Amino acid sequence: MLVAVDSGVRVLALGAPRNGDYRCPACNEPVIVKQGYIKVHHFAHKRGSACPFAAKESAEHLKAKNFMARLFKNLGYHVDAEVDLELPMWADKEDRRADVLVTNQAGKRLAIEVQNTQVGISNLLARTRDYARLDTAVMWLPVLKMNAVITHDENGLLVQKYTQHAMETWMLDFIFSKTMPYYDASKDAIWMATRLPHRIEKESKEWYDSDGNYNSSAGYLYTSKRWIDLSLRGPFGSSQLKPVLKFRRASTFRNLPFPSATYATLVPLLS
Repeated sequence: MLVAVDSGVRVLALGAPRNGDYRCPACNEPVIVKQGYIKVHHFAHKRGSACPFAAKESAEHLKAKNFMARLFKNLGYHVDAEVDLELPMWADKEDRRADVLVTNQAGKRLAIEVQNTQVGISNLLARTRDYARLDTAVMWLPVLKMNAVITHDENGLLVQKYTQHAMETWMLDFIFSKTMPYYDASKDAIWMATRLPHRIEKESKEWYDSDGNYNSSAGYLYTSKRWIDLSLRGPFGSSQLKPVLKFRRASTFRNLPFPSATYATLVPLLS
């Protein structure tokens, strides 16, 4: 986890002194700050703890949260992580836990949700609606899975035969774009990924039928229904990006619902 409590004050593992009296914000057990050159800075429970916060978190998810905390801290935001936001009594869920919660000088909050695994559209929709009820903007950040054919193009990298799941399609449509940021844990950086159709070439053919007649068919290209291509621009470090916030109204697109909400995405500083 990225946050602990020291003398009643929430402290990020990023840059935390090693000699603090750190305790878990959930169970109040002592936790240890770990700050290595290879592993991401974090707090850890002692072995055998039954606290839910002690459950092992994937390295990719933890690194992505740390990256976003650094990015917004560099921009002058107040940064917190793993924050439980209390919903009204009438809400379907008691609270929401933001992976990273940042607040600007005007007091406006932004919840950053890192997605390292696929979740259903209903889950995304419910969480986005809840943040809107809490007057909190939301940013969805998927973790890039480099499990396809990778080549180079004029922007940087081209990931071919990429299987884009419904979750990612919803996130793109939510921000009215074909381009959105993906976190790459192997580089600890962000790629700006643009969705492109994947073209498949059908080769030309020549053959003779059973009567000895010559036949031929010309080759052609068709768009895959299974795969897309991702054109990746970057990679960008935490000091090379800035957030852009916009408001969108509720709508339905591709038979999928989208709530009224303020959303955020990242763009390179030069944009």
